[in-house]
Amino acid sequence: MHKWLLIVGVMLILTGCIKKQFLGDEEKQIAFEDYFDGFEGSFIMLDEQTNDYLIYNEELIETQVSPCSTFKILNALIGLETGVIQDANHMYKWDGTTYNMEAWNGDHTLASAIKYSVVWYYKRLAKEVGLSQMQHYMDLVKYGNGDISGGLTEFWIMSSLKISPREQVDLLRDLYQDKLPFTSDNMAIVRDILVLEDTEDYTLSGKTGSGRTGKDEELIGWFVGTVQREGHRHHFAVFIQGKNDTSGYKAKDIARQILKDLDLINALEE
Repeated sequence: MHKWLLIVGVMLILTGCIKKQFLGDEEKQIAFEDYFDGFEGSFIMLDEQTNDYLIYNEELIETQVSPCSTFKILNALIGLETGVIQDANHMYKWDGTTYNMEAWNGDHTLASAIKYSVVWYYKRLAKEVGLSQMQHYMDLVKYGNGDISGGLTEFWIMSSLKISPREQVDLLRDLYQDKLPFTSDNMAIVRDILVLEDTEDYTLSGKTGSGRTGKDEELIGWFVGTVQREGHRHHFAVFIQGKNDTSGYKAKDIARQILKDLDLINALEE
């Protein structure tokens, strides 16, 4: 089986900005194929300090697909910047519709809606932002293909909007470096609500996304995020597609295993 050997400073592609190896122990090997057993998938990580990328499945890294619920990151930023919502505690009242996801059946704030990936909250937010402002910020950010023609409350859900794993990572880099066209306060709010694990050793932030392609019952899953350890940030994206057990939750599991094996996070206690 092919192994990716972790070697310092070798095999840079193009202008030294894309790296297929990871800075680390020369004797440590990682078989990325093992993480993605049963899926077609990809992994990309940007080392913010060195500006190098660690890549698995380069072709898929550049392929644009639906962002699904990972778009909630930008949706939240746009909602805050336009003043439609004021802060992480901005609440939308539940309208009483019963959803299969029990956590959706209740009132939600911006923070709780991103934690539980509450689709109805973000659909309402997008509707209140409106088409013209949504397109304005989509163009400013240059988010993926920028196509919101699929409908104001649907375009990011297996519809017209598409983004690549590399673009996902570059968006996170700009978010954490305050380089997006939003106020620093609003970017800080979104960074804060994305935090999943905050320990003495590291902070892990991220967002899942899941969808169904409609082709041969194929499913997709995303997990995009940032890990900070000892003041050093890495931004990453895991994308998978397949039929069985394919979801954002599975992509998150794969990402956590890779991050653990790269000594960026700790194993969760049983």
